[in-house]
Amino acid sequence: MPRFKDTTKGERGFNLSLTPMIDIIFQLLIFFMIGMKFKIPESKIDTFLPTSSTEQVEQQDDLSKYTITIKPRGTYEATFLLEAMEFKSIEELKAELKRIAGLEGIKTSIVIDAKPGVAFDNVMEVLNECVGLRLEKISFARPEP
Repeated sequence: MPRFKDTTKGERGFNLSLTPMIDIIFQLLIFFMIGMKFKIPESKIDTFLPTSSTEQVEQQDDLSKYTITIKPRGTYEATFLLEAMEFKSIEELKAELKRIAGLEGIKTSIVIDAKPGVAFDNVMEVLNECVGLRLEKISFARPEP
């Protein structure tokens, strides 16, 4: 509470006690720290993808089909497989996808097969790269039961 006091010169001074204000700040800090919820890593969230009940469509002769398999390697790291070729980084996979997209006269179909435990970020990087390269068909593999 502010207090006024007389000085020797007859002027009134202003004195503010900071102790109650510091107490309130610490109480608010403790209140928000206790009430905070921590973020769960995306790879730890249980997700259930729908299963497909449609029949397989026959593959066209002029359509080249590639399967990109993404396997977990640690919490946020992943190993990328394009058919039989293994890539340890997304940059290597992007370079190979650019080479495939650059082939003249060949329409390309990409199937992304993300194994359980793969971080969502890795799947989205692959999907964004395929869309950016304007590949013809991009789909996701049905999850294994």
